[in-house]
Amino acid sequence: MRIPNQYNATIKLESYLGDPVDSDNSMSYKRTVALDEKDQYPEAACQQLNDFGLNHYYYPDSYGGKLISYLELFNLWKTVARRDLSVIIAHGKSWVGGLPIFIGGSEEQKKRAAEILKTGDQIALGLTEKDHGSDLLSTELCAEPVSGGFLLSGEKWLINNIVRGKAICLFAKTETSDDSLFSLFFVDKEYHFTQPGTYEDLPKIMTLGIRGIHVAALRFNACPIPENAVIGTLGDGLEHTIKSLQMTRCLMPAYSMGAGDTALRIALGFSLTRHLHNQPIFSIPHTRTSLLNAFIDLLIGDCVSTISVRAINMNPEQLIIWHCISKYIVPELVDQLIRDTAAILGARYYLREEYEYGVFQKILRDHLVISVFDGSTPVVLSWMLPQLVNLSRTVTNTSRDWDSIESKLQQLCSLHVDETFLDVSRLTLSAKENDLMMDGLFLAQQKIGNLANKHPDNDIYRILSKQLKLAVIKAEDNFKQLAATPSTQIKDFSKSEKGFNLAKKHCIIHAISTCVNLWFYNRDLFPQFFANGAWLVLAIRRLLMKLGEAEFPIPATITDDTCNELLRLFRNDQLFSFFPIDLSSRHSQCEPK
Repeated sequence: MRIPNQYNATIKLESYLGDPVDSDNSMSYKRTVALDEKDQYPEAACQQLNDFGLNHYYYPDSYGGKLISYLELFNLWKTVARRDLSVIIAHGKSWVGGLPIFIGGSEEQKKRAAEILKTGDQIALGLTEKDHGSDLLSTELCAEPVSGGFLLSGEKWLINNIVRGKAICLFAKTETSDDSLFSLFFVDKEYHFTQPGTYEDLPKIMTLGIRGIHVAALRFNACPIPENAVIGTLGDGLEHTIKSLQMTRCLMPAYSMGAGDTALRIALGFSLTRHLHNQPIFSIPHTRTSLLNAFIDLLIGDCVSTISVRAINMNPEQLIIWHCISKYIVPELVDQLIRDTAAILGARYYLREEYEYGVFQKILRDHLVISVFDGSTPVVLSWMLPQLVNLSRTVTNTSRDWDSIESKLQQLCSLHVDETFLDVSRLTLSAKENDLMMDGLFLAQQKIGNLANKHPDNDIYRILSKQLKLAVIKAEDNFKQLAATPSTQIKDFSKSEKGFNLAKKHCIIHAISTCVNLWFYNRDLFPQFFANGAWLVLAIRRLLMKLGEAEFPIPATITDDTCNELLRLFRNDQLFSFFPIDLSSRHSQCEPK
């Protein structure tokens, strides 16, 4: 097995952070729970990440940073999230805050942002307001044009690091003589907050999870900022924000994937050490099935996330739809995973101490916010629906260049192909190309069908061929229903129950395509178990059932082999992923505390 280059930094970080089961570790479960109990910011852990140099992955290499591959950044975040969501949400917010500057800012602004991030200081992002939530078009924070700059008046609410940050990227409306435009402003506290009384840091807001993070509000009262604080040109704020969200929503699932790995690891360890009637509860069929499904859901999340994150570099024009899919489906899968593994732990999931120092209940509370970050489920589905309706009207076009599509698929899905540099000009505000993953599903049906014909005795190929035929039928039916939406009704349709259901189905069909294409193009790279495709049969069956298909009959050997791989990864202390990176943790050796 050859580990792709994008995972090398992850291996180093995993070793550097050490064993979270070791209570002396600065990012141990014991310490993260203790800080959470006190609502205390994880200073030492964030400094440890700076000492490693994680902050240098938050700005491009062209400005002295290490950021080239977004898959590399995703895996680094996932490594931290396995230990503590609070830490990575606090630390990673600086990449989120600085992103609009690197997308649309001036050269001077980009250099200043890189300077701040290089020193380990933070940049916050101020989008939301108390009365409007994610409805950016209703923003009330006003930047009034005056001689030499603007006066900020209003309030931003529920902003991570807005008080601790050295700078803030603010979204505000700019009243002009003939219109109200929305703009982004790069506000450098050191140089711009020079008049006390014109701005006010409001008290920390108490939250259910991620209690140690400093989430607060900031109030402005005719606070002066200079003209050169505008990011890009006046009125570009909404465009730069939408493009930024396309990228952040692809990276956010790293939080879910890390948390899901730990939740499964804790529950699996418990099931092997907890005995009923002289047998480990893992031997109970329902328990075994629940844990196996959790493992499969992590692999599905891995596929969806990997494709979306690589698309930032390779196919950014596809993100207009894919970012919504990642933001919806991965947190949804992990929310269910956490609920299912909590049921296995029983009363222990509810404890704030004892078993694994009570870290499971912290994971449960912390992860609830992931589906809300950067737009809740209704927000991302509603945003995606008009794009899907437009896409559905071109999907039946048979005149496409299938050789070119095959080449794009191979470049995107083959993990041994290093990512290209991000060209932000390729980020779009509407779907202008056919969906590569939908085309990939149609091509996969043909390719897997050919494999099944070539190897008639291979159960995996035979079953995959049947499954993909069903998936294509589902995709075609979903597109027909989307295409039937009259153009005059798209606005109402994007808020309707029928529209939401069709959008969710599209997300599931997309997940099927990511799974099969990532497998197909990496069979020579994956370890033997993942290369043979047994897990893929179970993954597609699970996704088809979410589309309303009856449970697909699977030979017991496929389920048993996948279950044995889950146990092997656990006992070897390796990541639940296609590339079984060695972990510093010792869950497999730990009896319940």
